Amino acid sequence: MEQKPTQIQTDVSHKRLLNRQHPPLEAVQQPLLNTASAAYYLMAQAQTMRSWAARGTGPLKPVRIGGRLRWRTSDVKKLVGIA
Repeated sequence: MEQKPTQIQTDVSHKRLLNRQHPPLEAVQQPLLNTASAAYYLMAQAQTMRSWAARGTGPLKPVRIGGRLRWRTSDVKKLVGIA
């Protein structure tokens, strides 16, 4: 009989997955972040980021590439106090 993982095991696995997708912001070298990554580092929802872009509000201005939103890594670092 297969045993289901506990909530703690599930949370640890999820955190490991997030850490692979989102390395520490200090280590990020790419010039632009996608919306999900920028939201992760700013501890915001991706929909909030999209709303900032659509309304022209918020502390960051996005870069549009082929209709997709990207966010300058340097701007995100400044906003969180790293740069």
